[in-house]
Amino acid sequence: MPHRALLALGGALALAGALAACPTGHVRRENGAAARQIDLYPLTRVAAGSFAMGSGASRDEATHPVRVTRAFLMGQEVTQGLWREVTGERPVATRAQRIAGRDGGRCAEDQGVSFVGDDLPVVCVDWLEAVAFANAMSAREGLAPAYVIDGTEVRWRRDAGGYRLPTEAEWEWAARGAARGDVEATACPTANVADASADRVWAWGAEPCDDGYPGLAPVGAFAVGAGGLADLDGNVAEWCWDAYEPYPEGAVSDPAPEGPSDRPSGHVTRGASFRTRPAEARPWVRGFGMGNLVSHAVGLRLVRNAAD
Repeated sequence: MPHRALLALGGALALAGALAACPTGHVRRENGAAARQIDLYPLTRVAAGSFAMGSGASRDEATHPVRVTRAFLMGQEVTQGLWREVTGERPVATRAQRIAGRDGGRCAEDQGVSFVGDDLPVVCVDWLEAVAFANAMSAREGLAPAYVIDGTEVRWRRDAGGYRLPTEAEWEWAARGAARGDVEATACPTANVADASADRVWAWGAEPCDDGYPGLAPVGAFAVGAGGLADLDGNVAEWCWDAYEPYPEGAVSDPAPEGPSDRPSGHVTRGASFRTRPAEARPWVRGFGMGNLVSHAVGLRLVRNAAD
């Protein structure tokens, strides 16, 4: 079975109130100077807007109105090649997984399936390393860093123009806008999820489709959604900024709970991975991991504040 500690699986969507589930057309490719400036990490613009967040399937996924008040720019999953280019490190090739504080086996391979490749998403990096990488990307581009890091304490400078992790609300808003057609439809074979190819290796249970990748797939290998974003519904789960907490019951603007990287309830991960069953790969499903979680099913993507 897929590792349940990585993703807290939600149920079917239960939208309420006057908000639509996801207005269309708010995700589009970034053009012009901002796009030309970023040679290794192109960005997609996601407009501000309102939506009903959460599945309504459990107490900590209560459906509630959310407003994202400012546009932002979102990239694809960070690749191992980009991580090495910026940091000089190869975490996937050199590390062991760390799950619930225990050795979880090599990051580089499992049951003969390799997880190493420059075009594959970087995995086996913890939350604190993810925010540090965002700052390193900002330094590389000459941008003001988004984070002030002091040990396990991280402060987000919200008006800074540098790279950062998306908030959970930003991630879901973008994922809903990038979804291809009916979000209730199975993700396979349009995304890298736990399918027949994975079952042949790990015996997770037969699935009625085969996406051709038992483990990681190259970033962007599957058809992109609206505006050019890919892999929001598969490949790896992704670190978000937020500390993991139950959702509020009422309406909220720009929610972003925060806390130290080693807080007991951990930080949010979002998005399905190659370990997620197709029927469970939904834009509203929450996951979480302790800040020191290191897994070959968890990576990251970055965002920046839009200039206008």
